Amino acid sequence: MKKSILASLIVPALVVGCGSGSSGSSAPTYQWQVLQLKSVSESSLDSKCIIYADSDLNDGEVITAYVAEDDYNILYHNADGSIAETYEGEDITNGLFTITSTDVPDDGYVTLEEVESLTGGDRGSYMFSVQKDLLDDMVLNITQEQDGACYTGSDYRETASGTALVNVGQASVDTSYYQSSYDVDSISGNIIASNIPVDSPYPASRDVLITAYDDYDSTTLQYSALTTWKFIDPENLYEDEDDAGYDMTSTLSSLYLTDLYWSSTDTVELDSDSGIIAVHDDQSYFWQPIYDDVELLKLAYDTSEVSLWSGYLSGTISDNEWSFTSFTELDDVTFLDLAAFPSVDTLDDVTVSSTCSIADAFCIDTNGSYSSDDFDYQRVHFRLDEDRTSSSSNISYQSIYSLANEEPVVLESSLFGYDDPNLSRVEINLVSSDADESDVIQYLMTTNVDLVDLGEYSASDFVDDAAATEFYSDLNGLITTTSETEELYQAMLESNTTTLSNAYEL
Repeated sequence: MKKSILASLIVPALVVGCGSGSSGSSAPTYQWQVLQLKSVSESSLDSKCIIYADSDLNDGEVITAYVAEDDYNILYHNADGSIAETYEGEDITNGLFTITSTDVPDDGYVTLEEVESLTGGDRGSYMFSVQKDLLDDMVLNITQEQDGACYTGSDYRETASGTALVNVGQASVDTSYYQSSYDVDSISGNIIASNIPVDSPYPASRDVLITAYDDYDSTTLQYSALTTWKFIDPENLYEDEDDAGYDMTSTLSSLYLTDLYWSSTDTVELDSDSGIIAVHDDQSYFWQPIYDDVELLKLAYDTSEVSLWSGYLSGTISDNEWSFTSFTELDDVTFLDLAAFPSVDTLDDVTVSSTCSIADAFCIDTNGSYSSDDFDYQRVHFRLDEDRTSSSSNISYQSIYSLANEEPVVLESSLFGYDDPNLSRVEINLVSSDADESDVIQYLMTTNVDLVDLGEYSASDFVDDAAATEFYSDLNGLITTTSETEELYQAMLESNTTTLSNAYEL
């Protein structure tokens, strides 16, 4: 799971906690904390303000957050998408909104809506919505500039910076590549056993995993035939090649290795993020890559070192252009089969329809591309233009998290209505999972928000800047800390979860 998969794992943030249903017979309540992420100079920041990460925008800047006091609404939507209640941000104290579940219409939605004035007198609406059955406590962001107090909290960055190195003893004369993993996103390596780069801070705060391989292709950079491995204490890492001493060399082990085979259909094409994940001391590591043309993998059954194994597969289904991710817990599993995905068809000719199963509603007609019976949850993200015949018009982006539904409802904006809404773009993520519902939904939310971008752009940039409108990136969304994101990720590792994703643009 290299850099492109879980970008949010390397951008720390904050979450209030899991669903806070009250005790006794009282109606469950949930709290949504609304913030604005912002890149600011660290030297100018009060010590009480939360720091999520070093900013990529400018040297010396960090990503922090400010309490959202205006330019947003909390909406309660009916099941047909009409608005039942509107709560304006200026009336919400400290950006903290309490949701009483009995106040939300049955099968309805709760929406964080960001509002903005665009050029030419038009307006923009950016909506993040959660169906009533999936409500939970959340910390959410908006992109509009806020002038209120900073959000108080800790510094969630790594306390040290730099790049580490490590030495190991040569595994064998046949060993041709040494991989280092500091976590599932921090992968590096070397063709020799000395000065192996480790994508980690220095000093490091946890062990680094080294896995060694006999097969290495210098053209494709693919490596396979794992032969030895070791989790190395961070004290054995060093910062400069001249600092390495004899006591910095660790001996790899070939003990406890056992075979694991995998297969798939011809239509499944894996990408470079696919691999076996190992959990060690409550931290996940990238154990080895999985390639289309390599069937034999190796696990180590030493449970004192590895508490959990999971197969993570990512790629595309070539005959219908759906991309997929798949977690499979490898508990006494000796064969990993990717042949049985839920059936999906090509996503095309998607339209907005008024002939929906819900009366008086507009919905997204997905043209029979999937059956909701095969999935548990979904994310649908779409863009509506009020008048696409004009050079400028009011615009609405909506990201809706709900139970699986073949006719996702269009939600009404507080700014303007749609008598005949025009669809210009739609994205769909479908999820089948045996994991806890709250974990699945929040994991799905974290994988569709890039907090670096959200700390860098305003909402209008998402309209004007094509680079900021990449697929599967919500404009507003859930914020989680590194440790909490890791907990969500490990919950997926312990499950059998498949996500299928596709997009359609008119």
